[in-house]
Amino acid sequence: MDITLATIIATFTALLSVTATYFISLKIRDASIIDIAWGLGFVLIALSLYLTVDPPSATQTLLMIFVSIWGARLTIHIGRRKIGKPEDWRYAQWRKDWGKNFWWMSYFRIFLLQAALMTMVASPIIISAQSTDASIGLLGYIGAMLWVFGFLFETTADWQLDSFLKQRKLGHTKQKIMTSGLWKYTRHPNYFGEVTLWWGLGLMSVSLPHGWLGVIGPLVISFIILGISMPMLERKYSGDKDFQSYAKRTSIFIPLLPRS
Repeated sequence: MDITLATIIATFTALLSVTATYFISLKIRDASIIDIAWGLGFVLIALSLYLTVDPPSATQTLLMIFVSIWGARLTIHIGRRKIGKPEDWRYAQWRKDWGKNFWWMSYFRIFLLQAALMTMVASPIIISAQSTDASIGLLGYIGAMLWVFGFLFETTADWQLDSFLKQRKLGHTKQKIMTSGLWKYTRHPNYFGEVTLWWGLGLMSVSLPHGWLGVIGPLVISFIILGISMPMLERKYSGDKDFQSYAKRTSIFIPLLPRS
């Protein structure tokens, strides 16, 4: 498949996904459901391209499987956390700031922005759609192993945090900050796993035609997490003494042994 056509299909799928989510958000007055739709959007992009290409290459098939597993898990994980909860504080603040214009501003400044980011991050998936090679090269296997490592790292970190929050809710621990397991070595192990698995997908696409475009996705997701998401969370806990003590001895991103 031509790379232009693959990009058009991916963009249209992303737009369709976020627009459907937007109308649901208007109905329930909760724009933060876009966080649930984020992973699902990539699954739809991967499946739409996979079903369009005949026959799909080995790399595209593997990418489709990886993205579907990751996206489905992320959607379920965020969805379970979201059930019964009010609108996320970030979106609630925007709703307050934009007032009566929120209904249309949210579509352009939240949902369409998500669609644009989704298409850029999906660059490895788009690149894989133009390949007809039945084999997976050395870089493909290395990228696949990197994805597996990142996915297991992120999944384990999320499971450990969920278990901690459950124990705290039941009153089995008075600890405010998660500092054990993978969280002992990095303050954001879930983000580290997320970035790692996307670089794995990017590496899988590098050896394909126009493969250098496949690194756009990992670069964008790295910028979003390292430049926006992590600093936002760090600022949120800037006044918390327990977190500051934890931050002094724990790496912010790359897993390292705790400092004394």
